[in-house]
Amino acid sequence: MELKTSGSLSHLDKKRHIPIFFELEAGAKELELQFSYSPVEIAAALPINEISLSLFSPAGARGARHNNRDMNIRLSEVYASPGYVPGVLEPGRWCLVIDAHRILPGQVVTYDLSICSRANLSEFRLPEFSEGKTASRGPGWYRGDFHAHTYHSDARWEVSDLVHFARSQTLDFTTLSDHNTVSGLAEFHSYRADDLLTLGALELTTFYGHAVALGLNQWTEWRVNPPGGPGHTLQDLANRVEALGGIFIMAHPMSEGDPWCSGCHWGYEQMMPGTIRHIEVWNSSWEGSSHNEAALHLYYSWLNQGHRLVATAGTDIHRPAKQDHSLGFNCVYANDLTAEAILQGVRQGHLYLTNGPELELLVETASGTTFMMGDTVTETEGKLNLAWNNCQDFQLNLIVDGQVFQSWDSGGAGQEKLELNFAAKWLTLEVRNNRGELRALTNPIFFSHD
Repeated sequence: MELKTSGSLSHLDKKRHIPIFFELEAGAKELELQFSYSPVEIAAALPINEISLSLFSPAGARGARHNNRDMNIRLSEVYASPGYVPGVLEPGRWCLVIDAHRILPGQVVTYDLSICSRANLSEFRLPEFSEGKTASRGPGWYRGDFHAHTYHSDARWEVSDLVHFARSQTLDFTTLSDHNTVSGLAEFHSYRADDLLTLGALELTTFYGHAVALGLNQWTEWRVNPPGGPGHTLQDLANRVEALGGIFIMAHPMSEGDPWCSGCHWGYEQMMPGTIRHIEVWNSSWEGSSHNEAALHLYYSWLNQGHRLVATAGTDIHRPAKQDHSLGFNCVYANDLTAEAILQGVRQGHLYLTNGPELELLVETASGTTFMMGDTVTETEGKLNLAWNNCQDFQLNLIVDGQVFQSWDSGGAGQEKLELNFAAKWLTLEVRNNRGELRALTNPIFFSHD
């Protein structure tokens, strides 16, 4: 089978999923799609026209490769281009979807598509990967990343490079969350070993907001109202992630958005935060274009409204980088170094965010009960225990209901005990450098006055 087609897109087509259907005959062993569009770049000072492709067989999703200039797809039972998954080529109606993230005003973008199927397999093969194992370590604090990318979407390094980066940072766990695809996870999990746990995920990269589906090892719908399918709201997408056992994390909500970064700024007003319970307040470098300070203030405002939310960090790393002392990692208290235990710790809010400082935040009530970050205290009196280490000459701020309640010079390491009457809604501990930039943040301890 050979098919060629072409078309054009205008500014009116931006933020649309445009389906192109084709029939694949029985007996096809290999499928190749070649796609190109022009213009991509208009001028150095302007954003590009951004188009990505998603591919669906009669049985369901076969992958996507978000925002990558290599838009050719080769697929068979034993091979798939990055972003896509190998498997039997089912006969019937297939669909290539043009995901038009950005078409600049005044532009006409033309595209060419050729589709070819073959009855014989070529020499292309993917390696076979076996999932590695991580030895049990028992309860403890485990440090790692929830947000990273590879060449299976828009990054400039391979899966093995990401794993090497995680080991160079002596992380206990790391996550691959490529945009709208899980095609890199088979290789990724093969690098799991006693020194490193790997977690599956994908970044749901919608036109009006991004979310990390943490803990998933299977594709899930990422499009709001996809063409030819049942209507999906963002709430439906979030519900599906949770039903599959994952955690739906609102990613970089205050990041620069259109036209520079499609969907990077959170735009779902009905989900501010709605039912979302996990917010990525520290994305990439603290001082970067994600506007993390604004995200933290937004998070604090939601806490003051009564939402019990969990803060997370994600490097969102896409390429080899120099040592960056403003990347945030997650320190999770978990019953073991397993995916299930890490996810449970995150759901409970038993984590703090850091690029070096080590923190402890505990409440001991008059009855002798101890509560940690993420917990809800139901008594009215007790002691607040703070401890910190590796804080250099940073400043510690005890934040109560969004305001600085008390501050200390860290002196590198130390501890404090405070007698408290728990009239507040929540409290948390920040660590900031002498420029006021965040270097660590606990999740809140909440107080119930019912």
